[in-house]
Amino acid sequence: MAGLGWVRFRGDWIEAIIAFSVLFTSVHAFRPVFPKLEAWIAVGFGLFHGLAFSNVIASFHVDAGQFATSIFGFNLGIETMQLALVALVVPVIFLLLKNNTIYVWVRVSITISGAVAAIVWILQAIVRP
Repeated sequence: MAGLGWVRFRGDWIEAIIAFSVLFTSVHAFRPVFPKLEAWIAVGFGLFHGLAFSNVIASFHVDAGQFATSIFGFNLGIETMQLALVALVVPVIFLLLKNNTIYVWVRVSITISGAVAAIVWILQAIVRP
């Protein structure tokens, strides 16, 4: 609906919400915030990620066919990259699990890095002139 111009949201707020989703994910990876509700949270955040992308496509002023092709191509690319990332990361996680100390250190480091990056991103999205 946003890509077709039926619904409009301010880009800076959408960007801040996406950054918040990264912060939320970092916190959740450290300590689950809403256990067993991960799928619903992912759907909600996914809608905002899609909203941001549709706003970008809408700014190109393409016809309906190009719009549909762009969304399909984007989603195909995202899913392919997610599968590739999982294929690369899962074996590393299994290796790290053999040494719990290293696993915890890596997990906490990545979580903190993600949270700091998200906080900076949120501030940039909100404070931007």
